[in-house]
Amino acid sequence: MYQYKEPSHFKSLRYKTIASLFLFFVSYAVLLALASGLALFSIYCGYHLMTLKPMFIFIPLSFGVIGFGVLVFLFLLKFILIKNVVDTTLYILANRENEPRLFDMIDEIVNELGTALPNKVKITSEVGASVSIKSNIWNIFFRKKKDLHIGLGLINAVSEKELKAVLSHEFGHFAQSNSNIDIIVINANQLIYNLLYDNGSFEAFVQYFSDIHAFFAFFTNMAYRVIRAIKYLLSKIYSILNKSHMKLTREREYEADKIACSITGYEPLKATLYRFDFINGALESVYGLYQKKSEQKLKSENLFKEHQFVIEYASKEGQIKLSNSIPHIDKNTFSKFNYSKLSFEDQWDSHPSIDDRVSRISNYAPSIGEEEKYIPANSIISKLESYQKALTEKTFEGLDKEEAEVISLEQFKELFVIENNKYIHPGLFNNYYNEKNPSEFVILDVETPQEDLNFKDLYSDQKVKLVYNAISLQSDIERLYQIKNGFIDVITFDYDGKRYAQKECDTLIQTLTDEFKGKEKEIRKNDVAIYTYLKSKTDNVKALEKIYTDFFEDQKYYYSKMQTLEKAYQSLQVVHYNTSFDEIENVFREFEYQEGEMKEDLQHLLENDLLKESLRKDTVDFFNYYLSKDWTYYAMENYYQQNLSMLFNIMELYPNVLNEWYIMKKRAFLDFHVNEFSKTENIQFA
Repeated sequence: MYQYKEPSHFKSLRYKTIASLFLFFVSYAVLLALASGLALFSIYCGYHLMTLKPMFIFIPLSFGVIGFGVLVFLFLLKFILIKNVVDTTLYILANRENEPRLFDMIDEIVNELGTALPNKVKITSEVGASVSIKSNIWNIFFRKKKDLHIGLGLINAVSEKELKAVLSHEFGHFAQSNSNIDIIVINANQLIYNLLYDNGSFEAFVQYFSDIHAFFAFFTNMAYRVIRAIKYLLSKIYSILNKSHMKLTREREYEADKIACSITGYEPLKATLYRFDFINGALESVYGLYQKKSEQKLKSENLFKEHQFVIEYASKEGQIKLSNSIPHIDKNTFSKFNYSKLSFEDQWDSHPSIDDRVSRISNYAPSIGEEEKYIPANSIISKLESYQKALTEKTFEGLDKEEAEVISLEQFKELFVIENNKYIHPGLFNNYYNEKNPSEFVILDVETPQEDLNFKDLYSDQKVKLVYNAISLQSDIERLYQIKNGFIDVITFDYDGKRYAQKECDTLIQTLTDEFKGKEKEIRKNDVAIYTYLKSKTDNVKALEKIYTDFFEDQKYYYSKMQTLEKAYQSLQVVHYNTSFDEIENVFREFEYQEGEMKEDLQHLLENDLLKESLRKDTVDFFNYYLSKDWTYYAMENYYQQNLSMLFNIMELYPNVLNEWYIMKKRAFLDFHVNEFSKTENIQFA
């Protein structure tokens, strides 16, 4: 039997968390005492105002004064009324009688580790496995058993051995939970989060109180100012607590990995970690298709068979090896297009990165037992199809059964391929355009190249690597700016194996920016070479020049509108902060002009033939309603909340429409290249 021994540094991490927790509760107790005094004082003042001057005008004034103190006090106690809402709809309970082979695997792991059996085993629709516990305030005093969740999305794409590795990891968490202190920390952390951020019901009550009378609104505003100050103080303390707890949680993940490797070796867990994003993306693609086609009220016959199809389809498209429908994702495939050299520990993340986890587990036992045979994990689930169909039903239970159109697996395949082909780029481009847009240049300035150009060189692995190096550089620069400005809270970070301090960001940013500009210049040179090569081969030069000219104009329009939308969206964030009335008026006065232009552009997009078929009817109706009249968002020092809500919804949907339009333009641009290359290079396309 495996004997788990907690690492010595866990104790210090736990004590740091407890110290942070103690700091929070002491601060909270002091604030509660002060709020109690404020509430009593407000009630005293309100009562004497009412009795001293028994006039009608003093009645609302008295209640406003009382409300000021009481609201602050209620804010600090509102967590008592919080109910822990657990979604119980998307799981099916499994038991030993129905799933003997699954429970045999669980028994093996439990016996090996000497842990307790789970309270319940729940089959879910997710990609992954997890441990859950009811997290309400009373669990601080009464320890509860844990439930084990196993996702059909995971079972679809792992082997039996890999499933055992994942479940061993989850039971590794069972093995670590030997202290009541851990339960206190987890639940208290949830309590603090609810106190600081889960304020929907409280704010609705305050708004209702504020709307009763002008005096109430005045004192409510005063109460909010006090509450904001309280939240600011508590959030700082909460930040200290959460960072301590997240550090402990990340270390627990490493330990759970270590425990899993003691059961199965590290290879099965490593393979699953590398594969996770791929199979999760496949399931999201299935959900995404039904969401996009929601107006047609399509309903799946079996989501998880569709998920398997997408895994196989994407594997073939990406030239990923399959064994019994299980994709092989190794380190090279996992990081194929990621050339980032920046690394740091995210203090707010509960899980370490995949690379960090794989790096750790590679030091553990490499193999235990016989070689991986890739026997699908779904073969051990006796009622697999029953679970799949039941969870599919639960997923679509919001649809009217009489209106819903159930589609078969074959119909889904056909629909998926059609939709997917709208957005993927043909294989001859070797992923060159997947994450980049064509570089703009002036066609008339392009000179005939002196060197001989070769089609394969234009889209070679070297050129694709250049593109993704530039993308990674740009991403690194953006994250360095976040580190510099404090949005990513780290003191030190590593770049290309060298340790840097936060104050060194400026120098590194300048170095990387110069490097990025150099790569951008090389990419633009290659894009020009693609144009000149095609021009030298095609017998339709005028059509080539026209499609480039038109596309560059469309691309400029797209970039310009996206920048304008982003600028307008950022300026409107003023509604979420305390700002002077003059500044608010200036923002909306400036936005009035921007909105006129935005409406005109939106109207043109809705009339565009390319978009008519792809836009959902409810989206078009919503846009038309918005376009139908002029809206007031702010007047007489008051916001029109309903109109503002509509505006922000529009500003979230509008970029999606622009993106859809641009993707279609880009696809048409690339399709022209496909047609021309098929003639000049004698390449056949499916």
